[in-house]
Amino acid sequence: MSVVGIDLGTQFSKVAVAFQKKITMVPNDQSKFETTTLVTYTDKQREIGEAAETTFNRHFKNTVCQAKRYLGRDADDPTLAEESHRWNYCKLGRSDEGKVLFNVTTAEGKQDLSPEQVLAPFLRQLKEFTSKHLQGLPVKDCVITCPVYFTDAQRRSLLATAALAELNVLRLLNETTAVAVTYGLTRKLEENRRVMFVDMGYSNTQVSIVDFGPGQLEMYVTNSDAFLGARDFDFALFEHFRKQFETQHKGVSLAEDARARIRLMKGVERVKKILTGNKEAVLMLECLANEIDFNLRITRDEFDVLCRPLLERLSICVGKAVAEMRARDAKKSAAKQPSPNTDANANGDNATAATTNANATETKASKPLSIDSIEVTGGASRIRCVQEGLVEILKKHIPDSTIDKCRTTLNGDECVARGAVLMCAMLSSGFKVRDFKVQDTNQWPVLMSYAGAPGADGSETQTRQIVIQRYAPSPCTAKITFHKKESFAVAFEHPKDETKEHYSDLMNVEYPLKCNLAIGKFQVEMVNLLPNQAKDPQIKLVLALNKHGLLEQPQAELIEFVKVEPEKKAEAMEGIIIIIFFLHNLKKVMTTLFFVDEQSIVDKPATETPADASANKSEEKQTESSKSENVTNADSQQTGPNKEENQNKPDAEMVDKDKAKPSEPEKSESKTDDKTKPAPKKKEKKK
Repeated sequence: MSVVGIDLGTQFSKVAVAFQKKITMVPNDQSKFETTTLVTYTDKQREIGEAAETTFNRHFKNTVCQAKRYLGRDADDPTLAEESHRWNYCKLGRSDEGKVLFNVTTAEGKQDLSPEQVLAPFLRQLKEFTSKHLQGLPVKDCVITCPVYFTDAQRRSLLATAALAELNVLRLLNETTAVAVTYGLTRKLEENRRVMFVDMGYSNTQVSIVDFGPGQLEMYVTNSDAFLGARDFDFALFEHFRKQFETQHKGVSLAEDARARIRLMKGVERVKKILTGNKEAVLMLECLANEIDFNLRITRDEFDVLCRPLLERLSICVGKAVAEMRARDAKKSAAKQPSPNTDANANGDNATAATTNANATETKASKPLSIDSIEVTGGASRIRCVQEGLVEILKKHIPDSTIDKCRTTLNGDECVARGAVLMCAMLSSGFKVRDFKVQDTNQWPVLMSYAGAPGADGSETQTRQIVIQRYAPSPCTAKITFHKKESFAVAFEHPKDETKEHYSDLMNVEYPLKCNLAIGKFQVEMVNLLPNQAKDPQIKLVLALNKHGLLEQPQAELIEFVKVEPEKKAEAMEGIIIIIFFLHNLKKVMTTLFFVDEQSIVDKPATETPADASANKSEEKQTESSKSENVTNADSQQTGPNKEENQNKPDAEMVDKDKAKPSEPEKSESKTDDKTKPAPKKKEKKK
């Protein structure tokens, strides 16, 4: 079994494997540990990775850049046009469902490809590199990382991409969780501590606060900015030099020259890397536009001034994470006995919800922890002003902080992929990893809506209820009880902007990308109810948030309460449970019927009677020597005043032994006496 972790990045992608008792990074065909996330379509073939980067200047119109950013997003996203104009040169289209499409020209003509169709071949090539590194072993199971702010639609889109690449994803792991797993498993922590991780990648920044304990971690708080990354620092330099070039050479516009923009963008990226270790950077670009040479010259102080607006956005992201950390600390301190179970009442339809998670773990701290250190990861974390600014930002939001320097103990480029392969090894049965519990949390709350009680004027009302809160343990389950007698529909979604203000527990829920917030709509169909109802039936709806952070298909259970006649209460047993499964609109419903009166038993015959069931239970507890006596006693009990009533029951429920046809009992059922059981004919011939 392969143990593979894939860090699918916006600019570069990395793969790590557990092979020969150690974790190694997988090199590509150019012997590099990171592969450019590019796909180029030409008239002859499709270029992927390093080959696509080589031909990017010639085929930029048919090259898809940063395809991961378009997964699950709507085509009418207002931020999509600006983002595509800056960093993507391929034309965009719109599907019938309102999703994004890439208009490219291939060897088969013009085609509209979805982001899943573009990324699937790229994952397939990563799969080939990994199989070659594993000496020909097939690659099937893996763990893929994704940003923590991905919604249900974006996660399902990523799983569909992996399915097209013939990969079995054991778990979609948040990038923040992967970094925390790498940190926790590579060092032995004997005391509780709280660490802040700032992962500033190419296109986004994710801030997480994690509580570590002996052999465990808990993702405590996360916050992110999907439009703050290394590319934004590049764009700040790009705008600086673009204005400088157009001022020196009036009449020349770089905005209309795509090739000049590509060359200048690559040049400012090199300048940014030079300023990381030097106080001044100089770079010459020959024939940038209209055969004009251009010198790029800038000092580190000038670059720091250009980065101030970006650092202010970083301060806002860190400040939100600190505010949510304090809110959670105050909530835990107010609760005397914290429990993973939380109850909530619905608005107006007598429905209750309960969220549970048996695997929830908490660090044993008597008081809220303070942030002990800051770990910075990602490519943009190497920028000097970012590391220096983070310390000042933390002191701004936490005045009593004693942290004076950011730590870089983790490999900023490989820690996400290594955390993914460690999680894959923990899920694999072929590898042994030291005991370490990982408690992840839910990022976006789940809202349930259904038709409520009619209003005073008879109009229909809509009832809304949060069934899975933000920062609920993941995976977790939620159970909702309805009191309804007819079919009804239930819809699930992430709360929209107009509904978020009514729920104070959401704590600054802001969706960075505009995508489909709807999760699914399900129809619960009622069966014919039995007569003599003692009270209204109950419908229990079970929701499950799985390890991928996705809401699974709900399951429903119907419970009916039937009246019991007074004269038959003494003879009534505990009841017969009949479980009926049926499928409706891709909806699995489990109906549980409780029969406690004799007439209902006759109407709904069962495979055995309550007397037989009780006799079977007593026979299983006794030894083999006493089982024959118990069968005889059970037969003698039928020769009483109730014999006539027993004879009127169906053969499937109560039969006379003298008239009953022999039947072979099942292996797991109670055994009968050898004297009353007829021997098969084959055995008589042998005798």
